[in-house]
Amino acid sequence: MLSVLEIYESLPSWPFLMLFILYICVAVTGNLAVIIVVASRKYMRTPANLYISSLSFADLIIALVVIGNTAKSFSKIYLEYNIYRCVLVPYFEVVAISASVLSLMAITVDRYQAVLHKRVHKTPLKFAAKIVSMVWLSAVIYGLRVIPQFYGKLKPSDDIDSQNSSSTDRNDFRFDSSANTTGIHRWSCDFFMEEDDNDIVFRIFDFLILFVVPFIAMIVMYGRIISTLWRKKIPVGTGLRRKRRVAKMLLISVLVFIICWVPFYVQEFVGDGMIITGKHVDRNVLAAFRIIFILLSFSNCCLNPVIYAYFNCNFRYELKYMIRQKNRDQRMRHKHTFQVTPTSSRNGI
Repeated sequence: MLSVLEIYESLPSWPFLMLFILYICVAVTGNLAVIIVVASRKYMRTPANLYISSLSFADLIIALVVIGNTAKSFSKIYLEYNIYRCVLVPYFEVVAISASVLSLMAITVDRYQAVLHKRVHKTPLKFAAKIVSMVWLSAVIYGLRVIPQFYGKLKPSDDIDSQNSSSTDRNDFRFDSSANTTGIHRWSCDFFMEEDDNDIVFRIFDFLILFVVPFIAMIVMYGRIISTLWRKKIPVGTGLRRKRRVAKMLLISVLVFIICWVPFYVQEFVGDGMIITGKHVDRNVLAAFRIIFILLSFSNCCLNPVIYAYFNCNFRYELKYMIRQKNRDQRMRHKHTFQVTPTSSRNGI
């Protein structure tokens, strides 16, 4: 029976490469647009937009580091891996996901205070900036826990080759620095590790801390926000419409994040648990689900700018204005470069 690694290697690489490149282009373009618009327009620098910019920056890390590394892996181009590269990729993934969850939590709390506690609904921008700093500091510190986990899994590829020759029923996705022929240690990375129970413990802990606890709290808060904003006796005014639109946008962002990331985490520790306990696992089915859920999770960093643009008319206006302004500047430079004066025309005759 083929292992999951062998199933991955048997797949054609170009469809996945094209899809990952599309993900990266859309995510980088969309999230950079969000950050640039918020940073360049003073009236757009609100606490909620600051939290959304933090979310966009986390999506940029996912796109450039995680999706980029995954695209290289599916390309079957085996570049040399060192200890730092093996550790930094999962580290930045945990940091980005943690920052995304904490940013969504910060937005939810801000909206909750604005709707249910009107006396404190105007959050100072400096306070919001401090919250964003705390979000990223917490994410950076929380991500450190993966370093000893992945560092302990790094082995010289010669050792891994000997293990693979004795056991082929493994569910690994390893990347081997086989191009190194210097005779020095050649290191291999494990990105899907199921060799012991500690991996399952880490993943369950991540799932509880990053998903179950914060998203239950967010759903409860959005439930109260919706029940307050959509009560029949409240007269519908411009301010209420705006609050409802913002609440819809943020709730959709939370639900999209859950839909995109939770299936990936669930299949990770469920599938790994079945392998560790010795239960029968159809490798083809497991590989198919993994690929599907990887693609689904990566799509999240492309969807947030779309959601933001759909619900925020100010963002759409500023983005269109910046595009028109850039096109106008390009036409002016082009016209200035190729303009021919009457004097030069006569001299040329």
